[in-house]
Amino acid sequence: MSRDNEVIFYTDGRHSNVYIYEPPMDKRLYTAPIDELVDLGIDTISYAVGDCRVLLYDTKVGERWGHNLRRTNHIIWYRAALNVTQFVEDGNDPLQVVCDRAHELGFTFIPSLLLGMQHQEPAEINDCRCSDFCFEHPEYQIGPEPDFRQARWDDPARFSYAIPEVRQNRLDVIAELVSSYDTDGIELNLIDYAPFLARREIPEHTQTFTDFVGDVRRLCDTAAKQQNRPKRLIVRAAASLAGCKAIGIDLEGMIGDEMVDTVIAILRTPRGRWSSTRQVWPNWFRQPTARA
Repeated sequence: MSRDNEVIFYTDGRHSNVYIYEPPMDKRLYTAPIDELVDLGIDTISYAVGDCRVLLYDTKVGERWGHNLRRTNHIIWYRAALNVTQFVEDGNDPLQVVCDRAHELGFTFIPSLLLGMQHQEPAEINDCRCSDFCFEHPEYQIGPEPDFRQARWDDPARFSYAIPEVRQNRLDVIAELVSSYDTDGIELNLIDYAPFLARREIPEHTQTFTDFVGDVRRLCDTAAKQQNRPKRLIVRAAASLAGCKAIGIDLEGMIGDEMVDTVIAILRTPRGRWSSTRQVWPNWFRQPTARA
């Protein structure tokens, strides 16, 4: 892999995998999203490990997709629940199987974690992607913010990272991903489901969120020493330093303090396409401490 020309490919392990196959799935099917990337010039695989509240592997600290299911209203997400449950009950850990296959084929393997947490009301029928933690803590949701015009598109049910218990819930999962598996680090998705603070909390708690990312950095460094392998911290973020700061993410400070190793900068054009960010961040492409 060339450090100056690394190709990172994101696969969510869901839409092209557990959503489409009828159970039971075997190892060949579980590793298909990895096998299909051979000989395409890809260096690093960023692999989603779940969908916010719940996870698609044999987690010991988080909540597994469908673990609290009674009845469902969504056949596709139910299929995912059946597949992961069956695969684990057969003695496999989906994440370990995929990670091992990626390394066998010469890829760098980075689990990607969505940070959005949202309150849901407990119900007899749900969509399989439900967390007891989110059921049990309606007080953690931000709620409507009518005094902030920019909040009109925000999800009022989302949890605030100003709350220590919310941060710790994610840190426990991150610690597991970097220390219990032979992964090559972690990617934090800071663009989907943002902002992670209430608009009213941003002046006071932007530093709180920065400290959270600093905690992730320390978890990576500790795991790197324990496993004697590099553990990169990658962040996926909006391609505007000022825009990130406006929603409580001090990305410039994180880069300057060398908290993050790589930034995947995402820009949505007026036509809704994702495009290059060199014209948005021209100076950061010359920074030695972080790569975009």
